[in-house]
Amino acid sequence: SKLSLDRERLLDNIPTQIWYFTNENTYGAVNQAYANFLGMKIQDIMFQTLEEVHSRNVANIFLEKNKIIFQEKEKLEYEVSLERADGHVRLLYVFQTPILNKKKEVDYIVCSAEDITEEKRQEEQVAFLTIHDQLTGLKNRRFFDDLMQKTNVEDVFPISFMMLDL
Repeated sequence: SKLSLDRERLLDNIPTQIWYFTNENTYGAVNQAYANFLGMKIQDIMFQTLEEVHSRNVANIFLEKNKIIFQEKEKLEYEVSLERADGHVRLLYVFQTPILNKKKEVDYIVCSAEDITEEKRQEEQVAFLTIHDQLTGLKNRRFFDDLMQKTNVEDVFPISFMMLDL
């Protein structure tokens, strides 16, 4: 039907990775972005178990999260490192939402993921530059001031700092 074709076009043409699990260990449908990330065809992921799609370590991570959702019936958000089809490890921010049936049991879990690798690198760079000199990479005045505040408690006295300027 036109509606299902439109839905398919929509899901397969957005960069967000989307999929769902029919139970703790089995995929339902996936969109093209998720299949591309894994370097697989959509048909090769649908209705497969986690270990048929992923390494044992990755399968165990998803299985553990899925079990929590089936028990707690609550949304989960977390970061996970996954290897992309090209061999690069990427950091994904994953959202998992349980869909409940009339009996208030989890029918399936809808998932989406965004690649946050670059944003995380930029955050780490900003954090590094906050306490390091950009030219030398040495700790800066802000680091020293923060350290002084942390050590300015009675339990640490007496304490001495020596500063040298070369």
